[in-house]
Amino acid sequence: MILSMVLNSLLFVFRVRAVYLNSTKVTIIFGILWLTTLSQLLPPIASELNITNGEPNDCSAILEMKSWVVTGFIFTAVFDTAVFIAISMQVLGFTGNIRTWKERASSFVHGKELGN
Repeated sequence: MILSMVLNSLLFVFRVRAVYLNSTKVTIIFGILWLTTLSQLLPPIASELNITNGEPNDCSAILEMKSWVVTGFIFTAVFDTAVFIAISMQVLGFTGNIRTWKERASSFVHGKELGN
């Protein structure tokens, strides 16, 4: 499960790169954010591996892992939200009617200038 979160976040990096037309600056920013997310999810991945190699009825290992997993979930949620907002703001810029960041933010929140 945790590995799928890491790979899903990596796909978000690729999506951001595509929407921002392979911008080096955006790729570096979101690449660093993804590496931060990955670093927070490495301890739970290691714990998952230890649990599968350990005793099947050892509940203490599962309880130890939960505190680490929460941090990884929070980082992943923040990263995915940042990607969603970045992609949405860029796509709003493709409409042609919206020129400034203030107009994009207003359109994002209220849905104005997006057609019917």
